[in-house]
Amino acid sequence: MPTKSIVSIAERLNAAQVAVSNSLADAEIQSLVAAYGYSPAKLNEGQALYEAALAGGQRQSTQELAEAEKSARDAYQSLAKAARDLQG
Repeated sequence: MPTKSIVSIAERLNAAQVAVSNSLADAEIQSLVAAYGYSPAKLNEGQALYEAALAGGQRQSTQELAEAEKSARDAYQSLAKAARDLQG
């Protein structure tokens, strides 16, 4: 049974972004990829999609951090109340 390489979504996005950036930055690469249907407009579209995916990931990470912080604060308050109850 053949093994399949496991590549994360982040690694795939990064590789695609590098390819798009290099293609946009180099006229020779641009002309070569244009033969495969990747015009400068399509490349810019790809760059915009990458930036949207990156922003979405940052929003999700920020939300997860806020939820973890709230959970930690709630747990702390619960433990502090339990400690006060034991003392008093």
